[in-house]
Amino acid sequence: MSAAERLLMTKTEVAQFLGCSPRQVENLTKTQRIPKPIFLGPNSPRWRRPELLQVLGLAENPGVVL
Repeated sequence: MSAAERLLMTKTEVAQFLGCSPRQVENLTKTQRIPKPIFLGPNSPRWRRPELLQVLGLAENPGVVL
């Protein structure tokens, strides 16, 4: 797995990480409870792992990019 792949998470990976469904990830994004994804293509949303960890309060050092 490349460094870029470790920094970007698919909707399924985010759902597994949060313990919810992919649809719930969409709802969390729409209600701005988690950051908006970037899109690698029209149907390829990816969430930045460091941003998710920071928003969830799980980042070891918020000033350092993972």
